[in-house]
Amino acid sequence: MVTLSILERLSQLFKIEIKNISFTLLNIQIHSNNATSEKMRVLDEGKSLEINLNNLSDHEKEEIKPLLSDMVNEGMILLGEESKERIEDIELKERSDDEQSVLSFFKDKIPHDDFTALRSAYYLKKRFEEGADRKEIAGLKSDIIKKYSRRGRNISDLCSSGYFEKLIKPLYIEISNDPDFSDDRFLEVYDLIVAEGILTIFVSEGMSSDQVIIETETRIRRNKQYGLNRVHLHGIGRENITTIRMAIVDLKEKYQNIRWFISETANIISVKLLF
Repeated sequence: MVTLSILERLSQLFKIEIKNISFTLLNIQIHSNNATSEKMRVLDEGKSLEINLNNLSDHEKEEIKPLLSDMVNEGMILLGEESKERIEDIELKERSDDEQSVLSFFKDKIPHDDFTALRSAYYLKKRFEEGADRKEIAGLKSDIIKKYSRRGRNISDLCSSGYFEKLIKPLYIEISNDPDFSDDRFLEVYDLIVAEGILTIFVSEGMSSDQVIIETETRIRRNKQYGLNRVHLHGIGRENITTIRMAIVDLKEKYQNIRWFISETANIISVKLLF
């Protein structure tokens, strides 16, 4: 259900009564329309809210910024590209410098739905770092998966591990230096990373060291075919760290020409293989 506090805050801000809104997804239309003097209208028998930015005071525009961010995080549907772009611009201004840098970089380089999923994933990451409880974190991740399916799960995993900053952005820069660079070439590789996880193996509970070895060897062979010279392993928790370390012992013995870079802090292990 749409969070009542958001509707109450909208109602108080615009001094109008919002009734009979009780469904999960609310359509929001954000635009600049000189044809009406109203600031906000309830349309479609309570299924849509129309907010007219031209009629808002500077104070009201400042007040609505956090509300718009909350609407996005609640999963409300936004109608029209203009609405989406306005929300994205406002959200970017609310981010930390690091997040803003990454989101600005990818804004026009990846599919729109992926970009929206990435914004949601950064919010999830932020709440995790702020110490939100497990129920909230599980709910936020479930919402991303529900809306963006397996692709959303992969984007969330890549984001939480810092791979958009540490891996995908540098990869784009590397590919763009090729004289034959094209957006399609980057998207081909990017899609393999997001859709199939071609570069990163996320080791989860229940995976054996043998499974990690098989999966790693599969990625090595496939990545070489695409001219990619790396594979990453990532695990959280003592059990997954032990599994990865056991796999590394056998893999190092078999692949002696591979360079290994292992980073372990607290309960997280990250391994990079270069070949």
